[in-house]
Amino acid sequence: ITAGALIVVGFLMINIVREIDWDRFEEAFPAFLTIIGIPMTYSISHGVGIGFITYMLIRLMSGRWRELHPFMYVVSMAFLLGFLLPHLPL
Repeated sequence: ITAGALIVVGFLMINIVREIDWDRFEEAFPAFLTIIGIPMTYSISHGVGIGFITYMLIRLMSGRWRELHPFMYVVSMAFLLGFLLPHLPL
């Protein structure tokens, strides 16, 4: 029952790809990892999390960290914690 809805959502999501500025690495690389991460992890949220973390890291390493909204750091760190916590010995 949900397959039809997922196909439509996937079509709408992939339709946005043409609007990505593929000439700007800091924009294109996180978008590419998100697009690849969703099917590779079988999870939309994991793919989006990979994109958030990558985008934040690229901005930090390029010295453009001031351009990010503080909420971007919060969301990226939440994704990072969500990825790491299941693997930490507690």
